[in-house]
Amino acid sequence: MNLLTLFIYTIAMYGIANTVIYAHGPFHIFDKLHEILPKIHPQLEEMMSCFICSGWWYGFLFSALNLFIFTSVAFTPMNIIGLPISSWYITLFLDGAYTSGSIWLVNTIQDTLERHGNNGQ
Repeated sequence: MNLLTLFIYTIAMYGIANTVIYAHGPFHIFDKLHEILPKIHPQLEEMMSCFICSGWWYGFLFSALNLFIFTSVAFTPMNIIGLPISSWYITLFLDGAYTSGSIWLVNTIQDTLERHGNNGQ
């Protein structure tokens, strides 16, 4: 069951990142965010256009939600492993690292498959 939860978490995080980075969103909300955020700070636009960057933030966010709000079920990688709540800062960091790396990997695999599919190989 833990591997299935981990797989679903990875695909869900990739879906969120892919949507924020590439989709227009309802009422073009993501397009508007991509226009507004660089005016606030250049790093905010990078966060919304890079799978590695956005993965860190999604990992931190969902890990914090799992640690402090939705505590009855473990759905982030380090919470599934069962790191103690006293090590919350390590859990946040490692969930960010896992999420960033895993969605980057899924994106890289997708890009590779698309390139080879378009070349007829």
